[in-house]
Amino acid sequence: MIPDRNAYREPMEAIALCTRCTKRQCPGDCEERRRTAKAALEDRSLGRLYEMDGEWNTLTGWAVKYGIRPNTLSGRIHRQGMTLRAALEKPVEKQTLYRIGSREDTAKGWAAYYGLSPTTLHRNLKDGMEIEEAIRQARRARERRRRAKEKAYESERES
Repeated sequence: MIPDRNAYREPMEAIALCTRCTKRQCPGDCEERRRTAKAALEDRSLGRLYEMDGEWNTLTGWAVKYGIRPNTLSGRIHRQGMTLRAALEKPVEKQTLYRIGSREDTAKGWAAYYGLSPTTLHRNLKDGMEIEEAIRQARRARERRRRAKEKAYESERES
């Protein structure tokens, strides 16, 4: 049976009213009101309902049930065109941690730490470089781009 989709289109205030108070002047600290408001937020978070094995749920609901991030699930379905079942059953890739000295971080974290482009650093690592060499190469590339911009700016000013 398909759930009533119009129930999710009601204004938030109407959904969030608790059943005990049944009036707009709910004290706000009512446990039932908080629980109802939280359920309304979860149900409305990504809007649509998705069905698998006769069970209906939102993407957020499915993601929580399977232990993955809602944005990961949404991306797999909408950008990659996966079915709900395939998106839920695909394992989540764990990010690799790289160690320099006593500090350990992801490639994205190291890129942010050194003010580098994450794309450049990822490409260098994918090409088989160790993290230190990948950072050195990315810093050199950043410096070359900076010098080229300065040179173009100076030649433009001289013209």
